[in-house]
Amino acid sequence: MSGSVVAHPHGVTLTPYAGDTWVVVNAPGASGAKVSSYPGLKLDHWGNAVIPVSMPYQRNPVSLYPRES
Repeated sequence: MSGSVVAHPHGVTLTPYAGDTWVVVNAPGASGAKVSSYPGLKLDHWGNAVIPVSMPYQRNPVSLYPRES
């Protein structure tokens, strides 16, 4: 079992990924949306997700896919 607990300005978020550099995604009202390029990762109840950054200090695009009805 692996993963991380990350404290950030919007709360505390659990992620199945481990790493040194993170992006905190905050999209209020979008809970349950899927995060692109990260299978199984969805925004939590508060619209937050934490994902590892592939290139620190560079632009790292992130797309969200709305939850399915």
